[in-house]
Amino acid sequence: MWRTIHLLTAGALVAALAPAALAPQPAEAVPGLTPLPRLESVTPAGKQYGALQEIGTGRKFLPRGANYVRLTETPTAHHSTFEPGRYTNAEAEQTLARLHQDGYNAVRVFIDHGNVTDADTHKKPHGIGRGMTDTTPYYGPYLDNVASFVKLATKYQIRVMFSLDLFPQSRYYYDLVGNVDRKAVNMDGRNLNYLHPTYVLAKSTYLKNFTAGLKERVGADLMSTVLAIQSDNEAYVVGDKAPYNKLSGKVTPLNGVTYDMADPTQRQQSADAAFVEYANRMVDAVHAIDPAALVTMGVFTFGAVHKPGPRGMPFYCTTAPCPAGDYRYPARPRSLTAWSRLSFLDVHIYPANKPGINDPYTLARNLETIEWSTVKGTVIIGEFGADKAFYQNNLTVAAARMRELQVGSCLRGFSGWLFWTSNVGDSETLRTLYSLYEGNETINAQLKPTARPDPCKHTAS
Repeated sequence: MWRTIHLLTAGALVAALAPAALAPQPAEAVPGLTPLPRLESVTPAGKQYGALQEIGTGRKFLPRGANYVRLTETPTAHHSTFEPGRYTNAEAEQTLARLHQDGYNAVRVFIDHGNVTDADTHKKPHGIGRGMTDTTPYYGPYLDNVASFVKLATKYQIRVMFSLDLFPQSRYYYDLVGNVDRKAVNMDGRNLNYLHPTYVLAKSTYLKNFTAGLKERVGADLMSTVLAIQSDNEAYVVGDKAPYNKLSGKVTPLNGVTYDMADPTQRQQSADAAFVEYANRMVDAVHAIDPAALVTMGVFTFGAVHKPGPRGMPFYCTTAPCPAGDYRYPARPRSLTAWSRLSFLDVHIYPANKPGINDPYTLARNLETIEWSTVKGTVIIGEFGADKAFYQNNLTVAAARMRELQVGSCLRGFSGWLFWTSNVGDSETLRTLYSLYEGNETINAQLKPTARPDPCKHTAS
């Protein structure tokens, strides 16, 4: 029954899913986007899903494309896609033209926040923040390259999602953070970024400055090319840092409510509430500059980090250094989609066996760890990819599985897919996974909209 319902729904989406004309267009504004309310049920559990819609045309918009990534390993590994001296319009245009030719309509890129040690000790600054002598909101030449990319993307009718982790590593932002007594507030490490008000102030200021700087460079009309501003590539707290490294003590995060860490329910609520408040502050920061902008957040599944689901963060570490283990806990999709003002959510999925959790791997078991039947609204997959070792270096099998992942997730209510990655990669980190155009475009042949206009069907027919 659910498949019949879905096929009727998919038929209604065909016009929205069909690839655009393949000739590049003048650099004129593409229509803005807005989230649609939840639509009809498409899963056995009665799962409701949402979508994005073009303002003015009324057409549904399903992001389909890839992540465009350049990594540099030295002095420390960082995203160098827009780094002055490395970025070129010629390379960017080649990538965008290729995506457009295959019918894709979206690309996801990363903004490098910089690194204080690289800038101040190694004297090799990079990114949008240039170290502790940098007192500016952002490095202008870096943002100039970002703006050039947006203009090129507009030409090829490709919308751009910007992922902005942390905040620029510069004096400007650390002055906003100030001196934090970590012991007194019972917060430490990465957890400060989501629980502590001055860290969140620095981050919201970053999103506001980035949006303003980009708008100044491309003009208000071309801001519609920005698919979304993403506050975090993957938002998570950790169980090896306060307050989650002990089953005792109290903490008062962003929302001003005090939680008892001895109570698993309150431990979970403290993180859930903090992420919702954090997300809403990021939305407000972006909307202060561009009220029409879409704002999103990225998460991985609990299953991806060997967790069965949100259970009050029971896996924790009180010692330093910690024993081997994965102490990450992602932001909870159920609470974010119910209570935050995010435009949509971005969930990342990489098939892998997880003993005791998901072995052998299935998409259904992976989604169960994020309480998928309770997740509301519009959700896309901003990253999905094929690990070469998992598929025993068989590209043909990997390509078929990527198509099945897209179809299976589409049938379960996802509304967008961005493959990791478009390029072969200039680092060993990227080369552990297959790229979109690798091996005579084997994966691309299975995913490109010109071959499969409807992502919910295995074939073009």
